[in-house]
Amino acid sequence: LAVLGGLRGFGRGATVLLGGIFAGGMFFLPFLPLEPSTTLSLLSRPVMAWPPGSWAGFPLWQACFWPLGVAVLFGGSRLLGPVAMALCAGTGAWLLSGASTGTTGIWWMPLDYDRLWLLIHGGLCLVGGLGVAGMQKMKRRQA
Repeated sequence: LAVLGGLRGFGRGATVLLGGIFAGGMFFLPFLPLEPSTTLSLLSRPVMAWPPGSWAGFPLWQACFWPLGVAVLFGGSRLLGPVAMALCAGTGAWLLSGASTGTTGIWWMPLDYDRLWLLIHGGLCLVGGLGVAGMQKMKRRQA
């Protein structure tokens, strides 16, 4: 998405890095010689797995609503647009990964409706990220 948005240099690298952090967390932190802490534990997990215990399976948390809200509010900004793009891409990747592997269980979803929920919302996150990429490209061409 960063390439489609026409980002170059630092903007492209920061968008890719933030997308990876949103999708998978900073998984390498527990391997560093740092003192264990709650902050370290929180940052080493993906953003969608931050709520403690089974709260990560709440349907409205595992949805596209907050990434699309950030995309609508900040997608047109030259400064925060790449962050919104990374949030949409990372969340969409997390949701689609959960749909394909079945590792993310959603509350109150019978049969395989949880996978359908994750598939739809992951796709909508990626579409929102494409919209932000289009806005960023349009803004960069005008400048």
